Amino acid sequence: MRNKIMAFFSLEGYTPVETNLKACVLFLQKEISHITVVFTLILEDGQTLTQEIFDKFKQESASLLKEKGADEMHTLSLIFTENPEEARAVCADDASSWVIDTVNRDIYIDYNKIEDFYGLKGRLIEFLGDPDAPLKKLASVAVQIEEQVQAEQKKEEKKRFIPWGTIIVSLISLFFYLPMLAIGEAMSLILNANFTSVIGEGQWYRIFTDMYCAQSSYLPVYLYNLLAIALGGYLTEQSIGTVRFLIIFHLTGILASVGSVLICLVNNDTNMYYNGIMGPIMGIFGVYMCYRFRHIRNMRWYEIILELFFCALGITISALGFSYFGSIAPNFWVGLVLGLIAGTILILFKKFREPLDGQE
Repeated sequence: MRNKIMAFFSLEGYTPVETNLKACVLFLQKEISHITVVFTLILEDGQTLTQEIFDKFKQESASLLKEKGADEMHTLSLIFTENPEEARAVCADDASSWVIDTVNRDIYIDYNKIEDFYGLKGRLIEFLGDPDAPLKKLASVAVQIEEQVQAEQKKEEKKRFIPWGTIIVSLISLFFYLPMLAIGEAMSLILNANFTSVIGEGQWYRIFTDMYCAQSSYLPVYLYNLLAIALGGYLTEQSIGTVRFLIIFHLTGILASVGSVLICLVNNDTNMYYNGIMGPIMGIFGVYMCYRFRHIRNMRWYEIILELFFCALGITISALGFSYFGSIAPNFWVGLVLGLIAGTILILFKKFREPLDGQE
């Protein structure tokens, strides 16, 4: 019964204070102009209230009141017992005491006692009707608190974001590029996409391998591309999630390769090919531009620096491509347009993640 009583008063907003008398528990509640104090004497296992126990109880109560030293205290004594008649006889002269029968769940308030105490009488009657309810409610609150703690932990895990998608595409890119350092341009000729090889010879796999392909003689360009994947991929993946990032990266890469092949056909360059990795890079750049446009009000100074650096990197890649090819590679523009389209679709369907700091 003791735990049930403790739970009841805790839910009522009282703070429990243990005393030197094992059966006695003090409950405090701070009000605006005073302190409400409920002294409880909980007698269990057939224990009967004797005059000696009651006197110790009152002495302990008085001692605690003096120790608290508040200017104004309103007090009530509750005797929880299995033998209410003996308890009523012992505390008959104490006007501020009630006797509660824990067996029949009744409250005894004699004619010379306080009739009510800040509405506590009705709440006690309700408690005695179902003594297990406070413990159940506290257990439910504990579950809710645990769920909130777990939610906060998940939020912290999101802050420690690991860009697995970016890591994957970077490693695949290295897997394709490192052999080119040993084999040379011959491997590039096997993997790049142009109209003759894709349409004429039916080598459709080139549409996919082209997005990871680069000519070995263009090492500075490739290093810039790899840095763009790492930086742009991290920012974009953090914004839209790993799965969407991987889908958009490869989809824009494939479509950029197709677009590049068709543009070369229109220009009668059926044997010409371009480094397809620029297509998906500009695709994720276009998606991230849409994301930042949506959350532009939440940008911080270091994020603005990253944005400017990312833009400068894209311009540098374009300039290097222009210096090598004499024109901007078509998959550059195809990838950027596809990325902007994909970002717009994500905005319309609200598929962007919320900012990691919870702001909108």
